Amino acid sequence: MADYAIVIVPLDPDEGGGFAGIVPDLPGCMGDGETPAEAIEDTQQAIVEWLNANADMGRDAPRPGDAAEKMKKRDTAMLEAMRAALDFIDQQDGHIVELERKLETLTRLMRDDSSLPHKFSGVSYSTTKLVSKTSK
Repeated sequence: MADYAIVIVPLDPDEGGGFAGIVPDLPGCMGDGETPAEAIEDTQQAIVEWLNANADMGRDAPRPGDAAEKMKKRDTAMLEAMRAALDFIDQQDGHIVELERKLETLTRLMRDDSSLPHKFSGVSYSTTKLVSKTSK
């Protein structure tokens, strides 16, 4: 039998207590016992039974540590995705800051009519209220 990691966790005392042994590399493979030692012994037997059932189905057994490797790859991919999202947010934030500066400049220029003719050639600006033709 290969050296598969067994994770021992205490069970809720309100539900009978004891300990469970879980084998992360073998989905659904677990055992239990009143003590951690009993849970390990029961889980080791569950590993043998799991591997036998897996072999009977013609499947290759996962290598010990496969689950940890998969989790590490998943975590690395998630971190890369989070970094990309943060980079995108930073980039968009930069665009927002630039847009805010332009809006501040435009607002300042609109308050100062004398600056409009030389800043916005060919654009007319009026401080009078526009009235739509349909509202007459």
